[in-house]
Amino acid sequence: MKKLTLVTCVGPLTLCGGLALAMPGGPPGGGQFPPEADLDGDGHVTRDEMDLHRTNTFDMADTNGDGQLSLSELQTYEEAERATRQAEAFARLDADANGVVTEDEFINGAPETGVDVAARLYALAVGDATGLSAETLAAIQGPEGASLHQFASLDTDGNSALSLEEFLAPPAGRGPGEGARPGSGAPGR
Repeated sequence: MKKLTLVTCVGPLTLCGGLALAMPGGPPGGGQFPPEADLDGDGHVTRDEMDLHRTNTFDMADTNGDGQLSLSELQTYEEAERATRQAEAFARLDADANGVVTEDEFINGAPETGVDVAARLYALAVGDATGLSAETLAAIQGPEGASLHQFASLDTDGNSALSLEEFLAPPAGRGPGEGARPGSGAPGR
């Protein structure tokens, strides 16, 4: 049942990744250009490389070549970009390429989440299934998965329920003695 709920969240999910990166000012809230924008591979994106990347992205989205993006073209482009990113993320996690992400693959492939949180997140997402499907991974990576991430972060005893103490405690890395921030390299479990 948990898996069905997560999978149904994917339908309305619309991510503005690729084209948002190509728009003036980059993605909302800042961020870096994708590696393909660094045309000469020197680790830096120059103004010329940025402009060329934006132009190329616009041209890919402008499927009828009229020099303008319709809503339909934008939606089609964004859906294709989202699907590509999800497939790449799933392939990175699915180390044995069997089409299912195991708990070990998930935890080892998501070090920025922290081992404890990743293990709880995996258990919540998978439920009674034998592994994490591409659809479920897509759901937990999207905006609808934010509450699942938050729950997994707060559920410190891993019992799939929040006590008042867990609910009121500051998130890991936000209070005295509460652990390291995700991505800080500190051990998790």
